[in-house]
Amino acid sequence: MNTALVYGKSTHANGIVAIVFAGEDLHLYMDNCLGFKEIGLEMLVTKTEGDNIITEIDHKPATEVYSKYLNVKPNKYFVHNVCEFPLIFSQDDCILARVPFACDDDGSIYFTSGVEKGARFRLSYGNSDNLFNIIDQSVQNLKKFKTEAIFLFECGNRVRFLKDQARHEPDKFREYRFCGPLWI
Repeated sequence: MNTALVYGKSTHANGIVAIVFAGEDLHLYMDNCLGFKEIGLEMLVTKTEGDNIITEIDHKPATEVYSKYLNVKPNKYFVHNVCEFPLIFSQDDCILARVPFACDDDGSIYFTSGVEKGARFRLSYGNSDNLFNIIDQSVQNLKKFKTEAIFLFECGNRVRFLKDQARHEPDKFREYRFCGPLWI
């Protein structure tokens, strides 16, 4: 519905990326620098279509969540207008943020990853100061770990949300002096 751009030398409509880390003395440190704060009431996904479309939330068209709480109506700017307000799900003690990549006239919202009927979530909001504070904390944690290489997996929504400031996120990790490469 909306074209997704993939960073790299080529683009693909569908694909899987796999990265394998191996070694006899391998120690991994992983950090999730989400940085969005939950707000409002918990809501329930009451109807889905396939594995990545929410059609109803609390028995109402899914887009009504954004209309009711943020005064954002479905239109060609919908995705841009909701990018700083991800839906936050908790799954197996892991916090997951979901941002729609499209909406339909029937009020359905589309995601690039799975959503399930019966899942509970809350809206969230972001601000750049909070995001960068969390990134600074992540860099401090890396210093304690004494890393030899860093892999950053950027979220396309963060790039959209942060706009010109997005380039500062990997810069924070570049500022940290370590003995290995930085891959983004």
